Amino acid sequence: MLNSTHFTFEKLKKDLSEKEHLLEEKNREILRLRMANEEAMRLNLHKRAAHDHIAASQVDSEQRGQLVADLSYSIDSLRAELTRIKQNMFA
Repeated sequence: MLNSTHFTFEKLKKDLSEKEHLLEEKNREILRLRMANEEAMRLNLHKRAAHDHIAASQVDSEQRGQLVADLSYSIDSLRAELTRIKQNMFA
């Protein structure tokens, strides 16, 4: 009887040890997957930030082009107005 109890105890102890080992392996795998996921998210955020910066630069270039066109039009209008005023003054 004592022998079977001791045998059962040793078997349960061995099973528990194996389960603890398996649990440690799974925890390491979970940790590895979490780290990989965090790295992927970090890279994705970095790529998105770079893409947003490029898009913002393109918008800035488009806005800059529109501003130059507006300024050119305004300067041409002012030149025409100045020329008209000069002609009226000396006419």
